[in-house]
Amino acid sequence: MPTVLYVSQPTITGVAQCVLDWTSGLSQRGWDVALACPTDGWLGMACAREGVRTFAWEAVRQPYVGVRRETTRLRQIMNIVRPDVVHLQGSKAGLSGRLLLRGSIPTAFSPHSWSFEAADGAIGAAALRWERVATRWTDVVVAVSEAECADGLANGIDVPYVVARNGIDTTAVAPLAEADRETLRAELGIAPGTTAVVCLGRLHRQKGQDVLLAAWPAAVASGCSGATAAKGQTARADHERSCSETGTRSSGLAVASTCRPGSCASSTPTRASPTSHGRTAMGTAGRAIRAASPVPACRGRAPSGCPSPAPGSGAAGPGGVVRWPRAAASGL
Repeated sequence: MPTVLYVSQPTITGVAQCVLDWTSGLSQRGWDVALACPTDGWLGMACAREGVRTFAWEAVRQPYVGVRRETTRLRQIMNIVRPDVVHLQGSKAGLSGRLLLRGSIPTAFSPHSWSFEAADGAIGAAALRWERVATRWTDVVVAVSEAECADGLANGIDVPYVVARNGIDTTAVAPLAEADRETLRAELGIAPGTTAVVCLGRLHRQKGQDVLLAAWPAAVASGCSGATAAKGQTARADHERSCSETGTRSSGLAVASTCRPGSCASSTPTRASPTSHGRTAMGTAGRAIRAASPVPACRGRAPSGCPSPAPGSGAAGPGGVVRWPRAAASGL
């Protein structure tokens, strides 16, 4: 079977969970899977438990720090693993890996949110120019949503794309009994007969809470009312001010609101980390999700250039979860 090397600078939260899903899935299918990542966080240990060979790659997030050292270390790992395919996760691995390989072996890249969307001005413009240049060394972009694929195409990143959607573990996020649900809704301050809207994620511009809050006055005009909260400390003051201006309230985890049935949609979390912190976050978020009886929200119709795995090609996991990322990765 082929040998694939995964490279990731993030070692916690969503990117790490995605890498764990993909590496463990391929390992279960008989692939020889290796991972290069920093030794902080839980990713390396979790992948090792799944039979994935792990190598220390002490990368940092900043694009302008440590590139030469990180590329040298990555070359050493490449010489040991000798992969048939390399799958680069996130902007820093995408930078170091493609600078090193320059198309010498098949290279997949997953941005996990494009780097040029995380910065304004000269830094954002430079990040976009780099992604356009790096297309010559990218065989396929494995995007985690149709929106990520569409953003890449709209910004001139013209490469083949595969969409491998983030999934939801329905064994962790499952409906409550009606009596328990009503009790939970009362605890969360959700009035009877209303529909809850939940936006879960760390407080960051890439997560789009600013878009939600900017749109909230229109939702209120349509009859919505509710409560918001956000996980994380970054821009807390801005969030609190936005909550005040839009008539919502903050309680520390997710953005949640209520409205008349049928007047708005809801979004759900994609996955939880396998750490105790992740389980705690998932448990708290799960309470809100269970109270909401969520219906996934959509950021718009996927363009024709964003292919998704065919129905039935995913591997069904516990509780009927379809592991799209594993199915897509196994087709590289």
